[in-house]
Amino acid sequence: AGYGNASIHGNSRVNSGEDHPYDVPYAKMMDMARAIQELKAMLLAEQQQRAAEVTELRQEVHMLREALKQETNNRDAMYHKLMKDLQPVNQSKEFDELRTQLRKQVTILEAGLADEVRDRRASE
Repeated sequence: AGYGNASIHGNSRVNSGEDHPYDVPYAKMMDMARAIQELKAMLLAEQQQRAAEVTELRQEVHMLREALKQETNNRDAMYHKLMKDLQPVNQSKEFDELRTQLRKQVTILEAGLADEVRDRRASE
């Protein structure tokens, strides 16, 4: 009579309101599973954020490289234009005369300096 009674009515502890010995470990496992799911979600969000930042930084590097290339091209063009504009000046008669006068003045100054050095040495 006792055997049939237990199998028909189930576990007498559950019906009487007592805790099952596996309730606490099961609850801890469920808490751990929820924590793992939260950590996975946080990791995924972090990975997505990092991927977005990397994409943004790559775009910025590309933009800066293009700006640098454009700036280099502009400076090269300006340099070539300046050299082209100055070419006639460098080849003009006036420039040659100015250069010749400058050389003469430097030669005179060098000679004067050499004379001064010689005179000072002689007076010592």
